[in-house]
Amino acid sequence: MRSYKLDEFVAHSGAVNCLRIGRNTAGVLATGGEDKKVNLWRIGQPHVIQTLVGLNSPVECVTFDPAEDKVGAGAANGTVKVWDLDTGKVCCSLTGHRSNCLTIEFGPPESNIVVTGSLDTNVKVWDLRRKDSITTYKGHSRGVRKLAISPDNKWVCSGSESGELKLWDLASGRNVKDGWSHDNGITGIEFHPCEFLLATSSSDRTVRVWDLEVWEQVETLGPETTAVRAIAYHRDGRQLLTATSDALKVWGCEPAVHHDTVQMDWRNLVDMHLTYKDDQPRVIGCCCNNSAVGVFLVDLRKVAPFNGGATAAAATAAAGPAVACSGGTHAAPVSYASSASQQQQQQQQQQQQPYNAAPSRMSSREVASAGGIGAVPANGRDWQPQATAAGLAAAKSSSAPGDMAVAAGAAAAPDPIVAAMAQRPLLKADLTRMVTALQLAKGFVARGNLEGAYKAALSQGDAAVACMLVEAVQSRQDAFELNSVEPLIKLLELLLAAGQEQQQAVGLSALALVLRGPGQVVREVCGGPGPVGVDLSYEQRKNKCLLVKMCLEGLGMKLGVLARGSGPVAARAQLLVEELRRVVGSAGPQGPGSNDNSLAEQIINVVTSIPFFVIGMQGLRRRRCPRGRHFSLAFMAVGIAAAGYHGVNPSSPLRPLLRKMDYYSICYCSNVLRRAAHIGLPAPLRVAALLAAPVKPTAVTGLNLLLVESKYLRSALSHAHLRPSFKLHLGTGLVGMAAFAYEDIANGMRWPPVLHSLWHCLSAVAMGCFGQLLQHQELLLMLEGVQVEACS
Repeated sequence: MRSYKLDEFVAHSGAVNCLRIGRNTAGVLATGGEDKKVNLWRIGQPHVIQTLVGLNSPVECVTFDPAEDKVGAGAANGTVKVWDLDTGKVCCSLTGHRSNCLTIEFGPPESNIVVTGSLDTNVKVWDLRRKDSITTYKGHSRGVRKLAISPDNKWVCSGSESGELKLWDLASGRNVKDGWSHDNGITGIEFHPCEFLLATSSSDRTVRVWDLEVWEQVETLGPETTAVRAIAYHRDGRQLLTATSDALKVWGCEPAVHHDTVQMDWRNLVDMHLTYKDDQPRVIGCCCNNSAVGVFLVDLRKVAPFNGGATAAAATAAAGPAVACSGGTHAAPVSYASSASQQQQQQQQQQQQPYNAAPSRMSSREVASAGGIGAVPANGRDWQPQATAAGLAAAKSSSAPGDMAVAAGAAAAPDPIVAAMAQRPLLKADLTRMVTALQLAKGFVARGNLEGAYKAALSQGDAAVACMLVEAVQSRQDAFELNSVEPLIKLLELLLAAGQEQQQAVGLSALALVLRGPGQVVREVCGGPGPVGVDLSYEQRKNKCLLVKMCLEGLGMKLGVLARGSGPVAARAQLLVEELRRVVGSAGPQGPGSNDNSLAEQIINVVTSIPFFVIGMQGLRRRRCPRGRHFSLAFMAVGIAAAGYHGVNPSSPLRPLLRKMDYYSICYCSNVLRRAAHIGLPAPLRVAALLAAPVKPTAVTGLNLLLVESKYLRSALSHAHLRPSFKLHLGTGLVGMAAFAYEDIANGMRWPPVLHSLWHCLSAVAMGCFGQLLQHQELLLMLEGVQVEACS
């Protein structure tokens, strides 16, 4: 197999906006997201090794410096920050862009510069020592999306959303060339590693090659079927790799000829890097989908023309001093097999001719002074392919958080891709296991046993197997029968929890069929009147419907979490949230609830349940009337029920039951409060409230509180000492109920994760204010000569 999906993992709590593969080791990855964080990963190990914070808006672009000692990122508010990976702290903060910073590139290490492009159409060059802008390049009509610095660090090319290309001189700040363009936004810019050529890719589905000697376009590759998302030159410059959303193509540069195509599934490819292991080329590509990141590997040893092995290398070495291509004759790339004298001669020529171009062309460009912007490296090499490390270097001492730079002279660690492949189960074994599971399910389906097929796929716990099975049986009429739908719902829960958008879409499509088929049966049987007399078949059917209803309630949390995202999948999930609510009915609280989506939120909700218990304990010490003490005990029970509900794992089967108990405890507490306030109800209304409490606890709670609120208002109007507590009660109660209604009734919408805990605190204070009313009632009873201890 020529390509592999090496890994897939959730990288951020929000959507991933950008990512970048480290060019030095090709073993690290930086991602930036809507959560305003930059996360660092070792490729092949889906566990974050360092999180960089400090930006106040979503991250729009991110990159490593050449040594992978620093990370730079640009934010949506135009701010640029650079972190030192040894300390994990911001070492430089740059402000000056008036809009989103869309792209960032580091200059050579000795120059201490960073180049950024922004939606404000400007390109800025920053000095990291002065922490200020050196130069601002203006001239683009749309936002600057891509930047590339030439191999000799003297030129920078910028590409915009409108397809414009501009070439700038880093030393002088002047515009060297403009007027080149694509028909749509620029997606990639690559300088030829050895020759005076520039390749650019665009959303117009083409790759164009420009000659930097004669200033004209010399090649157009394409058009492809979709936008070209990334390009990369081989280090000897003889091949150019182009990537679309579904393929990787290899082109020969001299002449421009298509060698091979590798079919890929990196639909949202963001970055691609060509790296080398023991001089064998391979491609690492990273794509993102919402909050997930996928890592792909292409073994070019099995791709033409690289599968020629030593023959191809020999052909490269024997190509001669000059090679003809469609743009004219250019100097041949530097041969790595040159003799010592040839290498010395080439180095002398390169010090005089940094671009391997004609001497007449170089006479117009002088080498910048050493140490300045665009200075020639000390080793004298200029526009030469940089050596790529074979793998990640051994990690330094872990005293600093997330240390990952390479100590000088440290031995290189084993190649990260090879290590990851070794740790990961063999692809053949994975495929064999999946095929076995699908064959087993196919046997059940052939015998008409859909329930057995669902259970076979469920036992694997593999979302891919579940997705293929559900997608295959959706067209069958017997796929969504009541008797077999229970394990199917559990399969759909597995799909909705998967990170793949395609799997989630299949799960939502099948869920819609479940709700319109067996779901309607559940609604009629569980919500309608029962038969007259004894009907055993009806009882069995009702028990089955109750089990299916419990499964749908358990699915509700996964669906609610998915609905709070963005995009078409979230929009579809929001519609199904309403449809699910209609199916399971409104008889009391349903499902496990949609809060406690993270461990931190769960802990906060448990902690903020304590005020109910504390206020109840204080009331128990102060109340002398048995009804008042009864209310205090009920109020403490509310805190215990809330802590139990939020303390259990959200995926636990006990969660729906504990949620009901939470609602019932609040309903019971409101009923006790009404009695403690000496508010009577007519017998028919009292019986109706008692019967409605199990199925409509929120409605009964509302009725009780409405009656108590009315009495509290009348008492506050006639007794001035109750007015401060009533005002506090009214303010906290209104805000708390608004938070509760927004979270619980408008299920499927986004809300801050602390909203439920805010309701806890506000409602505890509001209910605690009723103590003043009860104390007032006790005082009135004493004035009337009633023994408070004996009141009932």
